[in-house]
Amino acid sequence: MCTISQQTFAVEEDTYLLREQNKLQLQQQEQQIVAEAQFPNEQQASYLTINGQSFAVQDNDADLTRAIFISINRQQWADLERFLLRYRQLQPHAEVVVLFAEGALARAKQDLGLAEQKFKAMLAIDDEFSRGKLELARVLFENKKNKQAEQMFREVYVDMPADIQKSIQLYLEAIQLKDRWRSKVSLGLTYNSNINQKAAGHNECFSVITDQNGNQYCWTRRSEEAVSDWGWNFNLNHNKNFEFKDQQSVFIKSLWYGTLYENERDYNNQTFNLNTGYRFADARHDFAVGPLFEKYIWGGKTLYNGYGARLEYSYVANAKNLLNLQIDVQDNHFNKDALAQYYDGQQYSAYLTWNHSIQQSLIGFANLSYIKKDVNDKANSFDQWGGRVGLYKMFQNNSALSILAMYRHSNYQQANNWIGPQASRNKEQIYFLNYDMPQYTYKGIYPSLSYKYSHLDSNNKWFYDYSAHEVIFKLQKNF
Repeated sequence: MCTISQQTFAVEEDTYLLREQNKLQLQQQEQQIVAEAQFPNEQQASYLTINGQSFAVQDNDADLTRAIFISINRQQWADLERFLLRYRQLQPHAEVVVLFAEGALARAKQDLGLAEQKFKAMLAIDDEFSRGKLELARVLFENKKNKQAEQMFREVYVDMPADIQKSIQLYLEAIQLKDRWRSKVSLGLTYNSNINQKAAGHNECFSVITDQNGNQYCWTRRSEEAVSDWGWNFNLNHNKNFEFKDQQSVFIKSLWYGTLYENERDYNNQTFNLNTGYRFADARHDFAVGPLFEKYIWGGKTLYNGYGARLEYSYVANAKNLLNLQIDVQDNHFNKDALAQYYDGQQYSAYLTWNHSIQQSLIGFANLSYIKKDVNDKANSFDQWGGRVGLYKMFQNNSALSILAMYRHSNYQQANNWIGPQASRNKEQIYFLNYDMPQYTYKGIYPSLSYKYSHLDSNNKWFYDYSAHEVIFKLQKNF
């Protein structure tokens, strides 16, 4: 049977993988909706043209106003700054045009607070300027001020032509997506070649004994044979933000997953993870903190309950790069006294993740992790360092491929005399691949196929060494 330490490793690893998968899918879902919203003349260009013809811009109100609007539409920010400087020197000039241009420049530089200030000052002068209202609504949306953004989009909707109304509808759809319960349910078949994580009958000479005649005998220990089986895999994920003020909300996240084997039912396992608390989010910063509860069920009985807290912070450095820090503190209480005296204690974990948008539909990520388990029995306490790299790719048919490679190194604080004379030093590699296939959707249900290979090397080989292959085919549905 696999050890308690190995099981807590597996829970930590699987929970992290599922949370990261769900997070990436939700981000891609939101970005895909907004990416479809297009506004007239929003395209890159290296020069100023009208109907394909270059034109000279004279120092008068008509020419400069037209040049400013064309520069904004074509996102030619260097030209806009040049024309705006000349326009300010005109006497008189329209302050509405100046504020509109300054707001557009601030938005282009991701200074959304300044952009909002400029657009609101502009509307204070001319509250009938529909284009200005539209730009303010987009700034409010990007800065996570969803209630104000929704109100402004609805207000400007009736004044816009049909093609712009279609884009506004997409923004409203994205806002509604953020406000509702977002759930994912999956059920499927799984096969695991090494459920008990053992070295398939590995023999090790533990001690050499010499009898009175000088004959030497080796006291050997033999690991259990690897146990394989197929079974059912399930996953239920629910998320909700209850926004009580712009950029501020109360969140709830729940994750329940597990495997129920057909024959080896002693290895059935379920994990329930619940996290709720306070969240603040704007265009660059996303901060969440709150209590954490975890229940782990093994062989049909509760193995432990964990109580703690989670802090998570994300920073959007620019359009392509995002940094995320997650820190968990958890106090685990085992259900049986015989286990509690060895395994009750605290677990601390920290994850630092970098996401890089290589293309609009391709995200690369790298992660460093640290886990410290400090329990009653120091032979079961350890420090673990790890790293992950991977890719998330969404294809044109909406299918998505996740590839992940993981390495972890664990150092136990003391030797366990039954396992070996030295404190365990474990090196683990995990390779994971998942392919979601929503192009084959039927009534919102679509298939997914995943594969995971795990390999662990230890100085106490007979007890810890193992390799395992796991395949899961499941059907899932997003709500």
